Parts: sequence; structure tokens; C-alpha cells
Amino acid sequence: MPALEDEEARVRRALLHVLEELQRERDVIGQAHRDWINTVDAVRDPLVVHDAEGRIVRANRAYAERAGMECKALIGRPYWDCFPKQRPAPPGEREFTLDSGEVFVGRRFPVRDDRGHVLYLFEDVTEQRANEHRVHTLNVLYETLSAVNHAIVHSKTRREICERIVRISTEIGLWHGAWVGFLDGATQRLVPEAWSASLGRYIGQIVASVDPDVPEGQGPAGSALRGDLPYFCSDVLADPAMARWRALAQAHDINSVVSIPLQVAGVPPGALNLYSKGKDIFTPEVRALVIELGDDITYALETLETERQREAAQAALLENQLKLRRALEAMIEAIAATVETRDPYTAGHQRRVADLARAIGAEMGLPEATLEGIHFGSLVHDLGKVQVPAEILSKPTRLSKLELEFVRTHPQAGYDIVKGIEFPWPVADMVHQHHERLDGTGYPQGLKGEAIALEARILAVADVVEAMSSHRPYRPGLGIDAALKEIEAKRGEWFEPAAVDACVRLFRESRFSFAKA
Repeated sequence: MPALEDEEARVRRALLHVLEELQRERDVIGQAHRDWINTVDAVRDPLVVHDAEGRIVRANRAYAERAGMECKALIGRPYWDCFPKQRPAPPGEREFTLDSGEVFVGRRFPVRDDRGHVLYLFEDVTEQRANEHRVHTLNVLYETLSAVNHAIVHSKTRREICERIVRISTEIGLWHGAWVGFLDGATQRLVPEAWSASLGRYIGQIVASVDPDVPEGQGPAGSALRGDLPYFCSDVLADPAMARWRALAQAHDINSVVSIPLQVAGVPPGALNLYSKGKDIFTPEVRALVIELGDDITYALETLETERQREAAQAALLENQLKLRRALEAMIEAIAATVETRDPYTAGHQRRVADLARAIGAEMGLPEATLEGIHFGSLVHDLGKVQVPAEILSKPTRLSKLELEFVRTHPQAGYDIVKGIEFPWPVADMVHQHHERLDGTGYPQGLKGEAIALEARILAVADVVEAMSSHRPYRPGLGIDAALKEIEAKRGEWFEPAAVDACVRLFRESRFSFAKA
């Protein structure tokens, strides 16, 4: 019996030892499992393990958070219930299966047993998420670029462009903040023109310069403007150029910066500055789109500057034209005054004729430019009388035939004086033709009909009406009624019908009188 009891005790101790070893192995495996779980959960990227049927065996916290579910609730569900876009490809496409051994699609890795059989698929969706993030980023940047271009087209000033750009960059784009500044030549500092609301406190604390010899000139904006190249700072903490602004940037949650130079001929250079909360965001694609954004803004500013210069040149031209017009008017007034000094009895005749002729032209619906020509031509229509002796002009009795022929030389004499002057209107023709008549009985050329300039035909009517109604040295004035009867009697024979009709309407409807003029 003692021997049997000893054997039983020995077996018991051996079993206890085996159980203890199994427990230690179980503890090791359990700890390893927990370590694995903790490690996977610590990964910020979504990870999932599923079986051959696609049922989730294990998912880390990042995956569960992205799916919007608890980890326990995911277990046993097909993974495509959480992310429908990840549903297995239709038959015929190259998709990994447990039996086929095909090449993996995406980033799925098999978990095998000791005999090489695949038990589970371990899926890393990091690359997929990165691709989705990349596509989203590019879409947002393209949308931003499109909105900026639309804003540029509808902006009329530099400030308006800048204000719209910074607003779009933060409201539509990816950027945490944005501001645009232009160089002050006196201080060599960048003066903010517009900034986003998110930089309200930040903008008042920054000082950016293009002077390489001062600390403020070592930043992204100064470097970008000096080199005329965009400056990309992917990490505020690591970039020496941000040393002076590092604490300020961190206080405003800024981790990366890009400064894009805006160099436009004729205006102070400037820079568009964009800030992001993320680090290392400047992929080649992002850089290309940011540079394109800067090019579009530069083009808009160049267009504005070209338009400004064009408007300035046009304003200067108009001012010069106005000065020339004033000088021309003064010269015509002087000529008219000279004629009137030779013939005191007809003082004011040319001005009254000019007022009536212009009124007739307006009644006929002629354009303003033509009316101006009629007015100034009428003011000097009797210029040739400067060559007629004053005693003939002021003779109190009727003129002899010889004296009358002398007076009739004044249209030709006036024409010879003004024909060399390049008036913007047919002044020389008006002076030359104002005594011509439609039927060819006028002088000095005997012109007929439309061979006589329209302005001269209008002047002829006004000249006769004023002359007949006014006093002359050799007779008293005959009055308006007699003058109107005269032009109506000769309507179409001597005088332009439309001018006669317009003149008669003006007087008979009391819309014109020499007293008012």
C-alpha cells in the first residue's frame, strides 16, 4: 500500500507540474494577446482581421471609430457592412481568396496555421485612407482654385481680390488661415492688405520684411519675395526660417506655411501666405496647385494694373483734349471779337447766329458733336469782313454795286484765313459756303443742293433770320415775323427745308428768342 500511495503522489505532482506549465504558457499567450491588442489599438490607422467569409474577427479602435461603432459590435459582421465601398470584387476580378492563392488586392495579409492554411485575413486600410485623403485634398484644392478664379473675374480692385482670396482659402480651401501683403518701399516690410478672420489676432503680431539683414527678413515671405519662388515650410517646429515666429505660430495652431510671391510690374511686390494645422502636407500635387493659385492671382493683379494704366492714360488724353478744346474755343472767341471790333453795328451778330444755328440743329436731331461744330463755325462765319474797309461796313446808306461786291468777298477771305487750321468740324466750309443757295444763285462758288455742307445750310438760315430781324446802319430791324416769312418763301429754293421748318417751330412755339439766347 505504501508503494501505491507513493506512485499516486508522484503522478499527482507530475500532473500539477504540467498544469502549472500550461498555466504559465496560457499566461504568456494571454499577455502576448493583450500586448498585440494594445499595440494594434495604439495604431492610429484603421486595421481589421476577418475570416474567409469576410466576418470581422478583430478590429482596432481606429477602425471602430471610423465605422462609428463599438469594437464588440463589429465582431462577426461582414466588413462591407461597415464600409460598403470595400465589398469584395465580382467574380472574375483578381481578389484574394483563401484557396486561390491569387495576388492580394489592396493591403490584405493572410494569417496562417502551422500547416500553411490561411485562417484569417489581416487588412490594413492605411493606404486606402491615404488615397481617399489625397483625392479629397486635391478636390478641395481644385474647388478653391475654381472659386478664386471666379472671384478674380468679378473683382474690380486689388483689395477686393485679396479679400475674396483669403476668405475663399479658409472657407472653401484646406487652409487654417491666409493673408496677403504688399511691400512698403520705405520700410521694406510687408503690409497686410487682407487676412482671414482666423488670423485676427495673429496678423497684428507678425512683422515680415524682405531685408535679408534683419531677423524679420529671414521668414517664408521674405525668402519667397527675394527669390521670386514659393517658400514651403512643412514643419514650423523643424524649419529654421520660422524660428522668430515659432511660438506665435504654435499659439495659433499653425504647423505648416507656404508663402507665394506676387511679382507685378509697376506695383509693389506682394505675397500670399497660407497656413495649415497639418504637417508635411505639401505633396508635389499640392505644391503644383498652390503655385497655380499664385500664378492666377499674379495674372489678375497684372490685368488690374494694365487696366489702371490704360485708364490713367485715357484720363490724361481726355485732359489734354479738354485743354486743346478750351484753347480752340478761346481762339475762336478772340477771332469773333476781332471781327466785331471792325463792325460795331453788327456787334453780337455772330454770337446770336451761333445760338440760333445750334438750336436749329438740335431741333433737327443732330448729334452733339455736329452741334458743337455748327456753334463754333457760326461764331467766325463773318471773319472775312476784317478785309472789308470799316467805312463800308458802317455806311449808314445803301451800298453801291461796287461796295456790295467788295462785301461779297468776305466768305472767300474768311475761308483763306481758316482753311489751314485743322478744326475737328467743317468750320472752313461753313465760312466759305454760308451765302450759297440751294438753287446755285449764291456766292462765292455758286454751289447747289447737297454740294453745300449741311452745317452751312443751317448757318445760312440762322444768318438771314438774325440779319433781317436786327438793326443795320442803313435800315431799322424788320422783325422776326418778316424774317420767318422770308425763309418760308424761299424754302427749298434757297434754304434747306428741314432747317427752315425747325427754325419756324422754335420761334412760333416760343422755344427760342434772341433775347433768351
